Amino acid sequence: MVASSLKNVPMLAGVPEEKLATVAKMFELRVVEYGETVFKQGDPGDAFYILTKGKLVVTTVDSNGQYIE
Repeated sequence: MVASSLKNVPMLAGVPEEKLATVAKMFELRVVEYGETVFKQGDPGDAFYILTKGKLVVTTVDSNGQYIE
């Protein structure tokens, strides 16, 4: 399942299928629900995400505590 998702990632275009299968073993497919937080400021940054479908919204908090997209 992960290997088939990686086929559609532009930065992996042209990578032979057998190599994608090897790379896919390093990844875990994660389905994220609408509105779910994937990571937060201050997280260790030890994960690598590839968005294969959908939309990612980045938000931050301003000095007044208001969320900004």
